[in-house]
Amino acid sequence: MSAGSSLFAQSPDRSAVFQWSGNGTTWNKVGGAAGTLFAGGAGVFATNPTNGDLYKMNGPNNWAKVGGPAKTFAVTGNGL
Repeated sequence: MSAGSSLFAQSPDRSAVFQWSGNGTTWNKVGGAAGTLFAGGAGVFATNPTNGDLYKMNGPNNWAKVGGPAKTFAVTGNGL
């Protein structure tokens, strides 16, 4: 399942990121611990809970670092 037109959630204890399967109540784990989760036209992003670095989801359990910590992030448009 791609990130486009999807629903994502962060576990209450921030230990994992999940993506709704689109069927019933099934959620699939797509990432580990995250400080803050962001999503928009450019994709799904999460901060590292330890150091604040920003990561982009390239696929389930496939995240790539795209930047260091910042006060806040905003996701717009369809690309970076």
